[in-house]
Amino acid sequence: MHRCNKCIKSISICFLLILIVLSPVAGLTVTAAETSGSCGQDLRWSYSAGTLTITGKGEMQNYNERDLAPWSHLSNQIVSVRLPKSITTIGSFAFYDCTALKAISIPDNVQNISEKAFYNCTALRLVNLSDNLKFIGRSAFYNCEKLEAVSLPDSLETISDKSFYLCRSVTSIVIPESVKSIGKQAFAYCENLLRVEIQAQITEIPEWCFYGCQNLTQIKLPDVVTQIGSYAFKRCD
Repeated sequence: MHRCNKCIKSISICFLLILIVLSPVAGLTVTAAETSGSCGQDLRWSYSAGTLTITGKGEMQNYNERDLAPWSHLSNQIVSVRLPKSITTIGSFAFYDCTALKAISIPDNVQNISEKAFYNCTALRLVNLSDNLKFIGRSAFYNCEKLEAVSLPDSLETISDKSFYLCRSVTSIVIPESVKSIGKQAFAYCENLLRVEIQAQITEIPEWCFYGCQNLTQIKLPDVVTQIGSYAFKRCD
């Protein structure tokens, strides 16, 4: 009986050790990584074979560096994104660091692309923007280094700070008349940018706006421009 009690005690200790090793405290995940869930009050997402699909309607949730989008663990596997026609915003940090994403079409109901939505999407070559887009947030397309063309819609009103910073492959930009505000460093380090036409009736070119656009050869400014900010065209060799 004494030996039996010892055996039972040993088995209990072993079982307890196994539980401790498998516990979340030990940092071991015992459940499969999520491939679906919610991303807004009326929006859901799912992932399969390189494609992120979002369904539903309305606004996408905003995220941040501490609370990334629920598909962030798949960021280096997402090659394409399907968005519903009824989505109205692209949330902040939505596709942050999705380094495999190659192209995306933004539905026409989207009016707002929030801060860092496509930050560091280094493989992104093609973006088809919404025809009703009004707002591009801070650093929205920061370091989308392979983005080759950007067609800004006639509905656009705001281009925020660093919106297209380090978009090295863009060769031409037309800023439509509808734009009321362009942020600092909005097109800085667009190294292959050759031509810029600003149709917007803005009175000032903000500081550092085209800094480091070393291949820029021509730019057309509206007659109402009265001020060019510091370093707006510095290193435009």
